[in-house]
Amino acid sequence: MKLREHMQGDIDDENEAYERYTQNVRLLEETFYPMEYADVEPEAEAPSSDEERMDLLVSEAKVRLKSDNEIADRFKERVAAILDQKLKKLLESQSADEDDKLSDPDQDDHLNPAKFSAKQKAERSASLNELLGKLTRARSEDDLKPCRDLIEQLFGKEKGSSTDRQAGVEMEQRDQESAAAAVAQPYSVPELCARMEVDEDFAAKISDEFSLSQVAQL
Repeated sequence: MKLREHMQGDIDDENEAYERYTQNVRLLEETFYPMEYADVEPEAEAPSSDEERMDLLVSEAKVRLKSDNEIADRFKERVAAILDQKLKKLLESQSADEDDKLSDPDQDDHLNPAKFSAKQKAERSASLNELLGKLTRARSEDDLKPCRDLIEQLFGKEKGSSTDRQAGVEMEQRDQESAAAAVAQPYSVPELCARMEVDEDFAAKISDEFSLSQVAQL
């Protein structure tokens, strides 16, 4: 809407300029009119002036229509040129991005992070808690087998680089060593009572304060 009003304003300005131009031309013609036609009777000039006025109006209308069409054509050409320029820039930027992606050799090595839903996140957290519980309770290599199955379910089989596989092997060896060490060390029950020597004075104090039945209950 604003563009149409702007175009209409330009057309009106051009029309006003053309009307002023025609008025100036008529004034110049009247000023520098040849003197030999000054003796002609005004009655004879009246029809010719009307015809000239009609011709002038017709020519003005033709010029106005032509100028309107030219303005519209110029506007269309300008809009088409702007659109072509923007499309070229967009295509160039897209091609540059594709070239950067193709020229990056390390791009295939970096995997995109996986996206999980809320349900999948809850299931993974529950599986991780189960895995941690089994790892803490593991005492032998047989106890670690279910842990490996859970690890494969959670993270999949190792498909990374050699460094990733080596890190996984080292972590597995450390888990096995810790489990073997836990099995090798016997579990000692904490002592709930301790021995102490009692002399006769202390025994006399106990006998004064407590009866034999109370001491037995203690």
